[in-house]
Amino acid sequence: MSTRLSALEVHFLSGATTPTWGGAARRAFTATETVYVSYWVKYSSNWVGSGHPYHPHEFMLLTNEDGAYTGPSFTHLTAYVEENYQNGGVPRMSLQDGSNIDQSRIGVDLSAITESRGAAGCNGNTDGYPTGCYQSGGAYVNEKVWMAAQPAFLPNPGPGYKGDWHLVESYFQLNSIQNSKGLSNGIVRYWFDGLLVIDHTNVLLRTGAHASMKFNQLLIGPYIGDGSPVDQTMWIDNLTVATGRIGTTTASSVASVAVAPAAVTQGVGATQQFSATLKDASGALLTGETVTWASSNPTVATVNGSGLEAGITPGSATITATSGGISGSALVTVTAVSPGAVANLAVGAKTDTSVTLAFTEVNDGAGKPASYDARYAAGTISWGSASEVSRGSCATPVAGTAVGAPRTCTVLGLKAGTSYQFQVVAFRGTLNVNAVFGALSNVASGTTGAGSIVSVATVAVGPSSVSQTAGTTQQFTATLKDASGNVLTGRSVTWASSNTVVATVGGTGLETSLLAGTTTITATSGGQSGTATVTVAALPPPSGGSWPHEPGGLSLLTDYGFSTAIPLTAADVGIPDGGGWSSIYNGNGYGSIVNDPTAPQSPGSVLQLKYPVGFTGGMGPATLYYNLPNVNQLYVG
Repeated sequence: MSTRLSALEVHFLSGATTPTWGGAARRAFTATETVYVSYWVKYSSNWVGSGHPYHPHEFMLLTNEDGAYTGPSFTHLTAYVEENYQNGGVPRMSLQDGSNIDQSRIGVDLSAITESRGAAGCNGNTDGYPTGCYQSGGAYVNEKVWMAAQPAFLPNPGPGYKGDWHLVESYFQLNSIQNSKGLSNGIVRYWFDGLLVIDHTNVLLRTGAHASMKFNQLLIGPYIGDGSPVDQTMWIDNLTVATGRIGTTTASSVASVAVAPAAVTQGVGATQQFSATLKDASGALLTGETVTWASSNPTVATVNGSGLEAGITPGSATITATSGGISGSALVTVTAVSPGAVANLAVGAKTDTSVTLAFTEVNDGAGKPASYDARYAAGTISWGSASEVSRGSCATPVAGTAVGAPRTCTVLGLKAGTSYQFQVVAFRGTLNVNAVFGALSNVASGTTGAGSIVSVATVAVGPSSVSQTAGTTQQFTATLKDASGNVLTGRSVTWASSNTVVATVGGTGLETSLLAGTTTITATSGGQSGTATVTVAALPPPSGGSWPHEPGGLSLLTDYGFSTAIPLTAADVGIPDGGGWSSIYNGNGYGSIVNDPTAPQSPGSVLQLKYPVGFTGGMGPATLYYNLPNVNQLYVG
């Protein structure tokens, strides 16, 4: 640099906050969304900066949203280029946009609520970089900072020595605004002697509330807020401001990215090839540029490096193509389709009572493994009348595990030596509630082995005992097992009642009670039996004058409670206080009113009709009667 005729000297006296020449110089330039600042710089051998992890400020870039002489610390956007000395100068770039902060909602993440908020902190952040939020002068200010991984301006003579001249290059590119929202695709870069030491291409510098924001001013403002710890100096030479890096192709050459098609609606499992058209600021088509593709929601839709998208599950996703820090996007809406159809159902291993089915699992039409309804029939299968598999690992419903995975399951409870056909259907949802079905699978056939007849060792009847009233029913079941305790099915079972006057039982085990008493219900199969005990109680007369089977609309004719003695005479006489009842043929007193403590309703008023030993056949012990009017319906209880 010995040929340079002049350079800017920035001399800080010990304790001074600004340099000896006053410390501020501004230069306006044509508004632009990209700005490149380069300069040569060296520092005195005793340079220690501020002695703190902040300051000194060196170069600042302001925008057209602030006045020509607005202070840089509280603006709509200030971008900083500087170094922070920590046993060596560490390159540092940062942002502040204090004027954009919603001061009434400090610490509230407004990124999903409004674009009228700070982009560098205090109101949330969308690019993921750390931000700061603190009070200064009665208001909150913010910051977003990027630093190189290690010092570049080194304390000792040799490569990188701070006392030698070094070339610094910096570049800011404002992020895009799409659909009135700021996208995190801005660029922040810093080169030290040609080596890129800070590089971020996914930065939010502005929100959608500042779509017309552009850089338009460079401010040289050396400043050490706590005062310079020593008398020290820095020198700046050959300061350059441009829209892009001089002599190189920069990402700013891409001005727009258009993705086609702009919107797609497709079913789960469908694909779409997207393309990206790149243009520069003049509208000229650009080719040969690197394009990266991304999906905002890979669980809904994925996209590969060539722009081929695939629908995974129902929902919406944005497919974004990015080149040179500029992005374009397309909206993908994925809808559910019918579940897939199993096409390779096959019968594998067989025993006398089981077969193994094999197939490849399919999609449920909503991006997940389908469930399955499995059915079978002896002979030729007809889906509507076929039996659902109810035993074994093929029992309906069969839950899916992974789309495309091989699956086997077993159907149990088949008959030996029988030809069967099998089918499955894939579905999503819940059977008999909201299930959505695919097409039926192919038909798979197989014949069970002849096997050997296993003897019945035990028969268990359930329930083992029942107490009930006359006129009710009970369904009994018989569980048959072999000597090893295995349940046997498909065997013939016969049913019998030991006292058919008390209760009867049908061939399916349905018992019906008739009269009060006790009986034993027996199930027999293969020479083995099991039993259950049934106790039947008489149905007591109901209280309140109503009877369980009395038809509606009838009128009471008589209600005789056997409360008075029956006359001891063979004559036809009325019963005193009998409510119109009469007696005849009671000369021997075989008809009488007695006390029976076991009577269910009125133990003290029980009619007794006595048949003594040797009673003459064809005669009755006594007769009680009531003369009825002419009626066409009669209910007696």
